[in-house]
Amino acid sequence: MRALWMGLLVALGLASPASALICSSIPYVFSNGTTADATQINANFSAFQACVNVNAATAGANSNITSLTGLVSILVSANGSFGSILSSGDITMTGTGQLILAAGTTAQRSGSPLSGMIRFNTTLSSYEGYNAATTSWGPLASAVPVTPQGRLTLTSATPVLTGAVTGATAVLYTPYQGNQFPVWSGVSFVSQAFTEFSQALSDTTLSPAAAVAASVYDIFGWYNSNTSTMTFSRGPAWTNTTTRGYSLSRVQGVLVNASTIFNGPAAGYGVYVGTIATDAGGATVTWNRGSAASGGGAATLNIWNMYNRVTVGAQVVDSGATYTYGSATPRQARASTGNQVNFVLGQVEDAISAHYQNNWKAASAFGSVYNGLGLDSTSAYSSGLSVVIQAFTANAVGADVLSAVFTPAVGTHYIAALEATDGTYTFTFDNSANNALTAQLRM
Repeated sequence: MRALWMGLLVALGLASPASALICSSIPYVFSNGTTADATQINANFSAFQACVNVNAATAGANSNITSLTGLVSILVSANGSFGSILSSGDITMTGTGQLILAAGTTAQRSGSPLSGMIRFNTTLSSYEGYNAATTSWGPLASAVPVTPQGRLTLTSATPVLTGAVTGATAVLYTPYQGNQFPVWSGVSFVSQAFTEFSQALSDTTLSPAAAVAASVYDIFGWYNSNTSTMTFSRGPAWTNTTTRGYSLSRVQGVLVNASTIFNGPAAGYGVYVGTIATDAGGATVTWNRGSAASGGGAATLNIWNMYNRVTVGAQVVDSGATYTYGSATPRQARASTGNQVNFVLGQVEDAISAHYQNNWKAASAFGSVYNGLGLDSTSAYSSGLSVVIQAFTANAVGADVLSAVFTPAVGTHYIAALEATDGTYTFTFDNSANNALTAQLRM
C-alpha cells in the first residue's frame, strides 16, 4: 500500500528527496484482510488528501504541480479554484457549465499585459482583450454588433431637445435607444458600451482644431486606446458650408472617415454619427424650433443625427403689426430675416416639407398678390413655388397657403417665406398678425 501512495505522489510531482511528504499515523488497514471496505478507504483517502494540502501549503516548490504524466482529466468540485493554469495545448470545456472570466475596473488591469488576455471591465461594463501589437486593451467582438444607439444633443441627458438652446459651447453624444456603439476592430464591428460624452467646441486635444464661426463639422465615435474609452469628437471643418473637404466611406454598410483625422480616429475607425453647424456670430451651436415675433422668430436647427433621427416641427409666426408692399419683386416677408427656417444636413436621406400661410388685404379691385417659398433665396421663388390670387373687390381679404417639398444637398440651408404683388396695386400683409411659416424635418 505504501508503494501505491508513493507512486501517486510521484505522478503528482509532490514527492522529492529535498522535501518528502510525511503523513504519519494513518491506518491503511483493510477491514477483512482481502477485500477493501469502500467506506474505510474513502475515510483514509480524505485524511491523506488533507495531509497533502497541508504539506503543499508549506513545502515551497511542492505547492505547484509541475508534471502530470499520463493525466487524462482534472476534476474540480463546484467552486473549486486554482492559482493559475499554464497549458501549451487546447483547453476544452464540455457540459452545460460556464467559464467565469476575471472581472475588475480599468485601474485593476494587469501591469504587464500579454496578447490574448481577456477580462470583463467593470468600469466600462464590457468584455475586453489585450493586443500587444497596438499595446492597448480593446472591446471583444459580440455576436450581433448594433447600430449607434445615441444622439447628438446640446443638453445633458436629453437626447431629444424640446426647448431652445442658444449659443451652446459644447456638443454632447448621449444614450437614446441604448448605450451600445459599434467599434471597428480592423476586421469587424464590435459592440462597445458608452456613457454620455461632451466635447467643448474650443477643444483641440480630440479634434484637429477649435471650432470657428459659420462652419460645418462632422462628429465621429471611436474607441480611444490612449484612454481606453469611447470618444466622440469633431472632424476638420468643411471646405465651406455645403462642401466636405474630405470623404466618408462605407465599411460593412457603416459610414466612417476615409482618412485619418488629426487628434482623432485612424482611417476607417471613426463611425460617423452626425453633423453640426456653428453660429454666424461665434463658435457656438443653436437649436431653436422657431417662435412668434414681429418679423418672425427664425428657427435654427443646427444639429443633424445620422442615427435615431426624429421628426422635428419648426414654426415661425410673424406676430407684428400689418404692413404694406406693392412691388412685383419678390422679397422675404416683411423684409425680415426672422421669417425663415435655418438647418443643417449631413446626408441626403429625407425630404423636407414646408408650408407658408399669408394673410392679406387688397387696397383696390383686381390687384394680384403673390405668396411663395425660397430655398436659400430671399429674392426668387424656388422652382416656381408660388401662388397668385387676384382680389376682385377693394378691401377684399384672403389667406393663401403654399406647400412644398425640398430635397436639398448636404450642408447649411434655409427656407424663406416670400411675398410680392403685381406691381400695380399695394396690398396689406399679415392682416391678422399670424402669417406662419412651418416645416417638418428629420433631425
